[in-house]
Amino acid sequence: MIHSLHGKIKLIFIITAFLLTTLFAATVMINHKETFLKQQKRYRQSTLFILRHFRNPQNSIDDPNLQRFLESSNLAIVKSGKKAILQHAQQVLKRKVFRSRFRLYHDKDSYYLRIKNRNIDLLLRDLTARNFPWTMLLLYLLALTFLLLLYGWIIRSLKPLKQLQGEIEKFAAGDLHIHCQSDKKDEIAQVANEFDKAAKTIEKLLSSRQLFLRTIMHELKTPIAKGRILTAMLDQSREKEGFEHIFERLELLLDEFAKIEQMLTSRYKVEIKPYLMRDIVDQAVELLILDDPDDFIMIASSPNLMIESDFSLLSLAVKNLLDNAIEYSKDKKAYVDFKEESIMISSKAEALAYPLEAYFKPFHHQSGSKSTGLGLGLYIVKSIVDLLGMQFNYTRRDEMNIFTISNV
Repeated sequence: MIHSLHGKIKLIFIITAFLLTTLFAATVMINHKETFLKQQKRYRQSTLFILRHFRNPQNSIDDPNLQRFLESSNLAIVKSGKKAILQHAQQVLKRKVFRSRFRLYHDKDSYYLRIKNRNIDLLLRDLTARNFPWTMLLLYLLALTFLLLLYGWIIRSLKPLKQLQGEIEKFAAGDLHIHCQSDKKDEIAQVANEFDKAAKTIEKLLSSRQLFLRTIMHELKTPIAKGRILTAMLDQSREKEGFEHIFERLELLLDEFAKIEQMLTSRYKVEIKPYLMRDIVDQAVELLILDDPDDFIMIASSPNLMIESDFSLLSLAVKNLLDNAIEYSKDKKAYVDFKEESIMISSKAEALAYPLEAYFKPFHHQSGSKSTGLGLGLYIVKSIVDLLGMQFNYTRRDEMNIFTISNV
């Protein structure tokens, strides 16, 4: 099945050239057949005249009337070498006329008419010139040349489309510095120019967003650093340990934001390796700002189950699921269980009010929720799962909402 536009155009022109060639060949064959039928009629008339001429025994080959007829019919009597001609010539026609018969032979570029009965055995050479249909061949070659030139012109017109495809692929791969402007006036050039404008606008928006995020993270790191310095000046106490714990968690959150920004701008390099599921969940718990995680998260034992994924990204996805599970659960607890190539996070909560896909939109909140968050949890989880090529599913069982991340 041909899918590309170039392939479809090529197929159309190949079929057109084939039909043109077939038409030329059919026309030549029909013309040849018509000419041959006219020759048969002329040979039959010549045979009848010669037979009538030799009904009179006194008439001879040298008779002036016969010579004039043969000359007007472009025929000449072969007087020598007749046997050699008949040996090499190919018989192409055989007809009976009264009690006589005539046969037509072809040898090289000449046709020979043989008339034979009890009284005569003549071999006549047809002197009519048989010209090749050069005019028809010239018309065919002109039409074929025009077709080839038209094909080349269309392919050259589509060349910018191929270049535009390459630029779009580079843009999709994350290269925002593309250039596909065209000074032509056709529709492809218009599409290329509009895409170039859109790409430059998107590049400016992304640059502005990155600058905004980096500025915020920079401004947040400064007070965190000052807070850690002030904390270091405090005497060793429970309050000092609490402050140090909070500042460590804040730094982890800033690293998380930076990773999300890289992921959403396709600049994050995914590294898929086998990891223990428990290690991934432990890393996700570390990312949560919880004084005593054991009071909120119940983790089932796992007999060294492994999963192939990116450690940092999958930990971030599990962290967001745990955060959501704790926030929306009735008992403020999240439960983690493991299966082959699957991590399941569940909580005792109300069933989802909308289909799961509705929660993949950013800034979406559960209906009636009192949450003050940004509603980015499942949006981030879905983005990570898609980037890792994994599956994300939701089931409802025994008043529990169960979210599962698994390899395909």
